[in-house]
Amino acid sequence: MGASNGIMELGAELGLYGMIVITDENTPTVDREIILCFNDLYETDIPQIQQDFDCFNGYAFLGNTPTFEVKVGERVRWRVMALGKDFHVFHLHGHRWLFNMRYDDSIVFGPATTITFDYVEDNPGTWLYHCHVTDHMMGGMIGYYIAKP
Repeated sequence: MGASNGIMELGAELGLYGMIVITDENTPTVDREIILCFNDLYETDIPQIQQDFDCFNGYAFLGNTPTFEVKVGERVRWRVMALGKDFHVFHLHGHRWLFNMRYDDSIVFGPATTITFDYVEDNPGTWLYHCHVTDHMMGGMIGYYIAKP
């Protein structure tokens, strides 16, 4: 790998990425759309870091990871993706949504995959969202979701 490729890879590892969303006139509208990327930073791959980090949108641990704010009554859409080689379990406290014909509060998904789901916000409060794989959550995959009345 040449130096320029290494720099591009480091940029992607540190959060230089995005999601392409394709919609049409049949796509239901929402009031709030949340895009969340699960990605891992490994000390063995990035010599500039001193430990492994499990990240949301390139950031790890409460206070650094994105805080999402919505209002009760809004239709909320989550678009969640995973980069890297790990499986993850997306979990949002205090909420359930219809996914694959059943109501759920945790969804397992694999590397290089996405999940999308909608719901109408009906549970005010400050909630945690996180990866339910214990060492991922302990490595930083945890954030705040605030539903205002």
